[in-house]
Amino acid sequence: MTLLETFTLIKLDIKRRMESDGLPCSPLSILKTIFMPSSMVVIIFRLSKYFYAKRIYIISKLLTILNIVLFSTEIQPGCEIGGGFLVGHADGIAIHKNAKIGKNCTFMHQSTVGLRERQGIPLEELTVVIEDGVLLGAGARVIGPLTVGKFSQIGMNCVVTSSVPPYSVVVGIPGKVIRKVDSKNTSKPRNSSVEPESLRPAKGQVTGQISFRETLSRIKMDIQNRARVDGKRFGLFCYLKLFFNPTALAVVIYRFQHLAYCHGLDIISKVLNIVNVVMFSVEIGSKAQIEGGLVLGHCLGIIINENTVIGKNCVFFHHNTVAIGPRSSLEPENDRVIIGNEVVVGAGARILGNVTVGNNCIIGMNAVVTKSIPPYSVAAGIPAKVIKKVKRTGNGSTVATPKKSPGVASKKRTVKRTSFRKTLQLIRSDIEYRYRLEGKPFNKLSYLKVFLNPPVLAVVIFRFQHWFATHWMPFVAKLLAITNILLFSVDIGSKAEIAEGLVLAHACGIVINDSVSIGKRCIFTMHNTIAIGPRDDLRPERDKVVIGDDVFIGIGSRIVGNITIGSNSILGMNCVVTKNIPPNSVVVGIPGRVLKERTVSVAQPDEKPS
Repeated sequence: MTLLETFTLIKLDIKRRMESDGLPCSPLSILKTIFMPSSMVVIIFRLSKYFYAKRIYIISKLLTILNIVLFSTEIQPGCEIGGGFLVGHADGIAIHKNAKIGKNCTFMHQSTVGLRERQGIPLEELTVVIEDGVLLGAGARVIGPLTVGKFSQIGMNCVVTSSVPPYSVVVGIPGKVIRKVDSKNTSKPRNSSVEPESLRPAKGQVTGQISFRETLSRIKMDIQNRARVDGKRFGLFCYLKLFFNPTALAVVIYRFQHLAYCHGLDIISKVLNIVNVVMFSVEIGSKAQIEGGLVLGHCLGIIINENTVIGKNCVFFHHNTVAIGPRSSLEPENDRVIIGNEVVVGAGARILGNVTVGNNCIIGMNAVVTKSIPPYSVAAGIPAKVIKKVKRTGNGSTVATPKKSPGVASKKRTVKRTSFRKTLQLIRSDIEYRYRLEGKPFNKLSYLKVFLNPPVLAVVIFRFQHWFATHWMPFVAKLLAITNILLFSVDIGSKAEIAEGLVLAHACGIVINDSVSIGKRCIFTMHNTIAIGPRDDLRPERDKVVIGDDVFIGIGSRIVGNITIGSNSILGMNCVVTKNIPPNSVVVGIPGRVLKERTVSVAQPDEKPS
């Protein structure tokens, strides 16, 4: 690949981005497009691919790491991607080095193109082929070897494990063809910055009745609701904690971003938006109307479209999408998503279309909502369906907070202290097991390579974070935790008890709660959640998620509740586990169910993380 060919591909990528956004062909529009995060992630990949083809691997590797750190996106330079490649949002995209992607393909956020190794077949002979004009929805997983036919559309949170014929619409877990595309896939993700002139505020004009005083009032409500959700008392000290709480800080940045937009300060609004995207993987449209009390459970992969109206005291956990498109019949003046008060949106949930979610609803993890949901409903599944009604609490809130018995103080969970020598031993075992899985020799040079391997470095940071937390240095532990969040979108609780051989296949979107005990040689892929709540009967001193030895956690899978996952189990992609799982099980679906009994261990070659 020559430098001219590289810039030709970049030119085609930028041209398609501008066509998608409806921007005129002018020097200013080109400059704005280049510095959009969704464009920068593609440009960085193209340069990484160029140096990879020239065998300058160190620069190629550094550029790949830059994409991981800035945008939580890992596109291996060995893959082949045709011109006109469009990324909807620069967050959580992973593409395997053996992928071959055609022209004018569109990848939405948190989509994955991976490859599972097969016994007896060299890895070089296995490929995932994505043909021209394919659209991958948010959270979609394509795991080969397979072929996705041209102009096909893969739905949100869909899991594709077998070949797809051309012009197909695929949804569900596992993915099934539900219909054919009538014509070529011309639907484009609408850029939130492009609006009719009638909707844009004049300079100095306040729209939506938002003032500086009202902004500060909403920030106060956000912090108050954050304290309530965490089961803590609200006070002046909560404002000082803002700078050590990425989720709260991301909300504050959005509030000032929205204020700047309402006063016609577009440049300041755009800069604040980019700051949220790069630092916290949070992209909230400047025009989105969100009442006070907004809470983000974790600042990982939150995408909220411009045309969204959200009520008071709503909670979004992480890897959520709220959007109206893409659709060919999109009408920005009329279409919008309306979310009521006290709504809880679970991890990985997607809300798409001109829909309304009623007050006090709960949207389950990995659910895909494409139709309106009535008030006081619990919705789950793909597509989401109402499975039961919400029981109202005394204050009308659906947000569960830890209960305390009258007159009895809640006990803090005690964690066994880990010696520094033991911490170093755990780090050695983590690196050693990682190299064994990848079939590489382990030696002293392997420790130096840690700094060029983000998933391994994230594990090392957690090990020291845990050591500081168990030696009564919580401030240092908190700083290390924030470092992992900002650099690698990895949020592991300092008090989580994790045995030797921890492996993160990708340093992207891993959330592990404090009240978790994980056994030996467990493998996490990406976009995983391990937590115990929220629940009305939550007892932090007692409840815990227990994961056995040699457990493989598939891409996008979620584990929640006071449950146990048996040793030697596999959790399938995008599955949601809410009940105990016996050992040697293969679990799939929403909710997770045991598909079959497992007969091989995670150390076998066909189970390596790809």
